[in-house]
Amino acid sequence: MTSFKNGLDQGVHVWRIELDADMVAPEAMTAMLSAAEGARADRFRFPDDRRRFLSGRVGLRQVLSHYTGVAPQDLAFEDGPHGKPALSAPGLSAPDLSAPGPLSFSFSRAGSVAVVAVAAEGQLGVDIEAIQDTADLSLVAKDHFARSERAHLASVSGDTYLAAFFRCWTGKEALIKATGDGLATDLRAFDLALSADAPLALVAGDGRYDPAQWQMRSFRPATGVAGAIAFDRPLTDVHFFDLVREKRRFSDARPHGQ
Repeated sequence: MTSFKNGLDQGVHVWRIELDADMVAPEAMTAMLSAAEGARADRFRFPDDRRRFLSGRVGLRQVLSHYTGVAPQDLAFEDGPHGKPALSAPGLSAPDLSAPGPLSFSFSRAGSVAVVAVAAEGQLGVDIEAIQDTADLSLVAKDHFARSERAHLASVSGDTYLAAFFRCWTGKEALIKATGDGLATDLRAFDLALSADAPLALVAGDGRYDPAQWQMRSFRPATGVAGAIAFDRPLTDVHFFDLVREKRRFSDARPHGQ
């Protein structure tokens, strides 16, 4: 089956999913997911956490259905060597999950918000995190941030420190999600530009983290939530959508016969 790529050219589309919006009835959500996803949902102790997980998975399937023309419940996923998911139906992803396929996506969730980033091809990663001032932020920076990044954090304080920290953390997470390397990567091996006066960028690294290969962008999907995109293509054309607001247009845009 050929990817439908509904309205997706060479840019990146980022969809926000409000996980508490109750767009789909609980029984319909369960029916839309795989047995593995249902088993993961059942491992959550608290009902709200389970519901948000289900909403996120359903939202991901709805977004990808929009671009592939495959019904949400019929989409199948498989994981790469370090856990990066890809569509596994023939024609929707490359057999080698480390190689760019004809539809690239990345998913991230933080509290009551999730995002799905989609591109027609290339290596793409997105990450969002709730901005929280906790006592262990400096320890995280010491263990996972490069020297130049720690130096920048040492030069700022208060809200500026929090913004820079989560700009760095989401940027690093987006990059390792794009490459598919996962948390096995030493996050100190590459440096990000963190100044609020300049765009988020990879400024030092080598191999798979060559600054010439990657473009990045920071964004705010919700109040108190930081986000970042990493893409091995130009990031000049990024469009943001809200799944709740776009639901009718989203449904009307499905291919005939679906």
